[in-house]
Amino acid sequence: MIEDGAIELMQNRRLLFDDCRGVGEALNETDSEGRGIEVNAKYFVQIFDTTKASSLQRRTQLVVDEPIQYFFTTSFTESDAQCISCVANNALHESMKTQTNGFAGDLKIHLFPEAKNQILVRLDNLADLFDGTPQETPYFNLEAYVGKLYALSNGGAKPTSVTLTERTLGNNQDFSEWQKLKYQWKSESESNGAVWPEDKEDEVALQPQRIRLYRVTFNTRTEEHGEMTFTQ
Repeated sequence: MIEDGAIELMQNRRLLFDDCRGVGEALNETDSEGRGIEVNAKYFVQIFDTTKASSLQRRTQLVVDEPIQYFFTTSFTESDAQCISCVANNALHESMKTQTNGFAGDLKIHLFPEAKNQILVRLDNLADLFDGTPQETPYFNLEAYVGKLYALSNGGAKPTSVTLTERTLGNNQDFSEWQKLKYQWKSESESNGAVWPEDKEDEVALQPQRIRLYRVTFNTRTEEHGEMTFTQ
């Protein structure tokens, strides 16, 4: 614990007596010989001037959270530009090029296949406000991103159209439906103080610490060789 810097860490919690917080027993994990479990860790502290540099905390988190991924191919004539294994990385960089100044934040993207020609895209801007509030709302061109994903999976072909539907983070209903059904609490204040920037025509707003989930449906067309699909 560093008191002056207001930093507090909990590495391994051990109790010899029940703290009456609902567990019903002391949280005292031991090994086969009855000794308390040891937890080894290494900590790093970044010391910097916020007027001259930004925190590396979230960028480091991206590296730690995302496991190392291995890709391989059975075709040694396939170029990197056509490599579907590189689809996420290539699509992200191409999407960034379509924006004026790139994405102003630390963007984390997760893809979850749902059905044929349908995936979930979870967008998370890990950036923190204490690192400095951005002068303008960061935007991400989601339609360009998923369009590139589809093209790289179908030999450069594009879908007839793409339908983007924002979902709640639990993916149990459309976000627009949740807004309609949300209970409106009666209070003196008409607003809770949260600011929700408006989306642009082809870009979604992602201010620091905001998470958004989208269902992406690729509307396909039939070619002579059969129907193009994103996921089988």
